[in-house]
Amino acid sequence: SKLIEITGELTDGTTFKLTNVTGTFTSGWKDEMGDEDPADYFTISATGYHVGLSGNEAAVLVNTYTVTFNSNGGTGTMGNMTFTYDTAQALTKNAFTKTGYTFAGWSDGDNTYTDMQQVKNLTTENGVTVTLYAQWKANVYKVTLHPNEGTINSDDIKSYTYGVGVALPTDVTRTGYTFDGWYDEDNNPVTAIGKDETGEKEFWAKWTANTYGVTLNTDGGTINSGDITSYTYGSAVTLPTDITRSGYRFDGWYASADFSGDPVTEITAADYGNKAFWAKWTVISSGGGTPAKTPSQQAADRIERAKDGATVEITLKTGQTKLDKEVFEALAGRDVTLEINLPGGVAWTVNGQDIPADANLTDLDMGVSMNTSTIPVDIINAVTGEISTVQLSLAHEGAFGFTLTLSAPLGREHADLWANLYHYDAGALKFQTAARIGADGMASLKFTHASAYAIVIDDHSHALPFTDAAADAWYYDAVDYVYQNGLMTGTSATTFAPDGTMTRAMLVTILHRQAGVPQVNYALPFDDVAEGAWYTEAVRWAASEGIVTGMSATAFEPNAPITREQFAAILYRYAQKTGADVSAGEDTNILSYADALDVSEYAVPAMQWACGAGIVNGVGGGRLDPGGSATRAQTAAMLMRFCEGALGA
Repeated sequence: SKLIEITGELTDGTTFKLTNVTGTFTSGWKDEMGDEDPADYFTISATGYHVGLSGNEAAVLVNTYTVTFNSNGGTGTMGNMTFTYDTAQALTKNAFTKTGYTFAGWSDGDNTYTDMQQVKNLTTENGVTVTLYAQWKANVYKVTLHPNEGTINSDDIKSYTYGVGVALPTDVTRTGYTFDGWYDEDNNPVTAIGKDETGEKEFWAKWTANTYGVTLNTDGGTINSGDITSYTYGSAVTLPTDITRSGYRFDGWYASADFSGDPVTEITAADYGNKAFWAKWTVISSGGGTPAKTPSQQAADRIERAKDGATVEITLKTGQTKLDKEVFEALAGRDVTLEINLPGGVAWTVNGQDIPADANLTDLDMGVSMNTSTIPVDIINAVTGEISTVQLSLAHEGAFGFTLTLSAPLGREHADLWANLYHYDAGALKFQTAARIGADGMASLKFTHASAYAIVIDDHSHALPFTDAAADAWYYDAVDYVYQNGLMTGTSATTFAPDGTMTRAMLVTILHRQAGVPQVNYALPFDDVAEGAWYTEAVRWAASEGIVTGMSATAFEPNAPITREQFAAILYRYAQKTGADVSAGEDTNILSYADALDVSEYAVPAMQWACGAGIVNGVGGGRLDPGGSATRAQTAAMLMRFCEGALGA
């Protein structure tokens, strides 16, 4: 609206003309002018306002607005409406919809209006069109998780927001059961709620009762009925009582090797975990004679009589390979070596001075089974370069409490080769130690605990030569992997430099090796990659395949530290070239990382894939650190995950 101030005197018959505006008379002006007709005093042009006097004798212009409605991403149609100045009028009710969103009101860009709110005095110029934009709020839907007697140890999921999605928790536990995942009402497995899903969700945890191992230590006895090697949680199992031993009376099974507590007759339905039981025997004396001493008693007697520096030998028979803890108690601290000979040419040795004073000594079953087949063939074959492999299993379960040396016959034909000892655990082989095989075909290897093992015979030791890669370091397995597979070498003969910087040339050279060192005929566009450099052919190959690009059209910057997002992008392109499955990135949301928006646009698909495939993890504090330099240890870890996961190597 506009107020027009007229100064000076207007005489009868004088006309006043207002131009270059549009408008109309308001009602009631004639009354305010004493029944005079405003037209007798004022005229308008084709584009002019009609003008009259208000109650306070001010000339007033009146304008009308056209209001249009923008769906702002919604669907549907809405007609325009008109809005007259200084007249309260309700907005047209919203007719737009948007999947996954709720209408939150109208906005003109500066002000927010709610549904059906009264609007007047819009601060716009006369005659312009006012556009109001629909405002939308992403819906939050309810999620109900039924753990079915389990416990969700991580954050429970109560809801999810449309457009974001959420991963279902995996840290779900239930005593005696293994979590098999979440399932919907149609019995379909579900791991996450996608970002485009809508509606309330309900999922149920599925469980499988665990099967645990049972070890019955008979101490020379024979179980004439069926032996028990395992039990399933929730089902009671009665321990066998038909067990005999010549010259002894069976006094029951005990859960402790020292026979403390009450005897055990069954594994109850409420029991869980691996179980071990020991048979207790009482010697049956006949005719007042004294029964023969057990191997443990004989060994303890000989150790007590031995002089410093002496070696005590004892031979154990098949099925009678258990030694009581009293043997090792007698040996501890003494400069006496105990040699335990077993069937098949296998022998254990330990010096009493190598038994720590605070060692947790228990009865030990010294039995060793050679040439077993408990480790899957594909796991064995994953250790490359071997000439042959010998599997062995130790009868004892768990730690010994000290270090024992095992001498095992591996064949004279393998003399002067290396025996590499690997421990089988969690579906993988982990290197333990290595020793040269003697001319007699024997190798001596150190053990600290019992489990399934493989001795990989090779022409070299598999032990890492690097003094700066400790066995308990988080990156040790990764360094071992890249070193054993020829992907990375040390910075010297004895150092790996795990905290050192990985350069762009280094990474390209590693991938060139992994690809089999292919040679290509391709003109390099980079002025800073000289012919004959150690990385030249690797850069030539990678550039020709589109795996790498330069930092500019003519510069590759081979010595520049490679960033974590560059690393992900190069691996991503390499995986695509090899035909590997990179679909993990399609459904991966990296917005949970605090610095996800710092990832460069070109690297977003690669980083999503790398995170979804488990190749790249955060660096702490919930960050990806996309622009941070990758260390050699981080590079080794990501390469191992990449080769074992994306490439299946």
